[in-house]
Amino acid sequence: MKTLLVIIDMQNDFMEGIGSLPVPGSIKDIKNLIEFINNNKIDTIMCSLDTHEKMQIFHSCWWQDENGNNPEPFTIIDSNSKYKPVRKCRTFY
Repeated sequence: MKTLLVIIDMQNDFMEGIGSLPVPGSIKDIKNLIEFINNNKIDTIMCSLDTHEKMQIFHSCWWQDENGNNPEPFTIIDSNSKYKPVRKCRTFY
């Protein structure tokens, strides 16, 4: 029997003190992870990365009004919004 450890979305950005999106307790989480790896027989370790493409629902290019304008950042879009989803992103970040 082999053991695979999958670490999901391990990024420096989430680390307290150094990351741009620090998660409280992240330093302790890393220490616990290191201890777990050292105390268990792990055959393989894999890390995933959360990837965001240009054309996703949370980007303004996903939405357009009837004149082809994208919403400003932080615009609330609900079922009554003038903005509707589009198929092709014309604005790139």
